[in-house]
Amino acid sequence: MLTPLGKARYQQAYVVWVEANRRVEATLGAAAAEKLRSLADDVASPDFLDAYVSGAKPPSSTESSEC
Repeated sequence: MLTPLGKARYQQAYVVWVEANRRVEATLGAAAAEKLRSLADDVASPDFLDAYVSGAKPPSSTESSEC
């Protein structure tokens, strides 16, 4: 649960986040922006963390895609 101040900060951050994402997509194009989001999802995954800690190669949804 957020306090009133937390809710206000969340709303402010959301506006900034939406604009940043809009600019990334406008700059890179929709397809490249989607690849970037997919790669970010991979890096943020528990599988990636486990592989990073162990030194193994993580399974990746972007592994077969060309950048």
